[in-house]
Amino acid sequence: MCIRDRFLRVAKRRRLIWAIDDLQWTDADSLDLLRELLAHEDALPVLLVATVRPAETAPGRTLLQRIEALAPTERVHLGDLPPQDARALAEQLLPDRAPGVLDALAEEAGGHPLFLHELARHLLTAEETHAGVTLDEMLDARMGRLTPEAHALLQVVAVFGGPLTQEVAALAAGMSLADEARAARDLRAATLARTDGVHRSDRIVTFHDRVREHVAGHLAGDRRREIHEHLALALEQTGAAERDPKTLVRHARAAGQGEQAATYARTAARRAADALACNLAAEFDETALELGSYDEEGQRKLRLDYAEALVHAGRGPEAAEMYKAAAEGAEPAVRLRCQRQAADQWIVTGHIKRGLET
Repeated sequence: MCIRDRFLRVAKRRRLIWAIDDLQWTDADSLDLLRELLAHEDALPVLLVATVRPAETAPGRTLLQRIEALAPTERVHLGDLPPQDARALAEQLLPDRAPGVLDALAEEAGGHPLFLHELARHLLTAEETHAGVTLDEMLDARMGRLTPEAHALLQVVAVFGGPLTQEVAALAAGMSLADEARAARDLRAATLARTDGVHRSDRIVTFHDRVREHVAGHLAGDRRREIHEHLALALEQTGAAERDPKTLVRHARAAGQGEQAATYARTAARRAADALACNLAAEFDETALELGSYDEEGQRKLRLDYAEALVHAGRGPEAAEMYKAAAEGAEPAVRLRCQRQAADQWIVTGHIKRGLET
């Protein structure tokens, strides 16, 4: 029974709603799955509620346009508070402050209610009479009160860039799970991180993207690479090569470990191909080609795998170019086979002239 049939059975008994946060982080194969589920001739009775950052784009078309092509869509734009409303909220939060402070508070928050609340909390709890009202000053003040363990954990979480398990965070930060739990508690109290539990499999993430940007942006290059290296090791030790290979490759690459990242990418490409995630397999093969050092035969084999993944992903012209690259320097029989496959991909995708020339 396919996944669509399973959802149909559920929909016959219950109201079916899918909620997806930060859909802009999806990949091409996931969009193909959504298309199959939503744009089928026999419409699936489901309500999809998704949050998307409008600025994010997909190749050739914005992601919003691609989603709207799947099914009838209604956009709800969540904008900033108007300046007068932000000023009124600031006054409600800090009724005894001077008008100039309230104006500065509302302007710095940029219409974001969460920022307004956190800045007001900062001013209420600050020991200095003339505490700064910028978000950076607020974050610096909170980070300055952290223990070394909590500060190290915050750096790991910020460099990771998204939710990660507390087990991985503890390994990457070089601390025990008990120490990590105490450090995570301190970060929650300072509103610098959020967790969804206290177990090793529960996740931790920076409280807001602004926290992540501030912490990661103030790290020296060597320290950032060190954290990426520790994250790659922690992810490998906890089995991320199977669960989240893309993240493992990203951190190994950012740590300057190109060959190791290429090895991870090759393994991930084969797993993705076995799972019929063809676009993802092609992406991993491209990464492996870019980062790895191979002899002539190894590079040719990788190019052929990459071309096959592109074929199955419906990207014929790109596959043809990769087959042509694989033909270079090959023995006659292999070269002929590669040229024939390149010609086939040109022709079946409508590039008749190029196919005949090849």
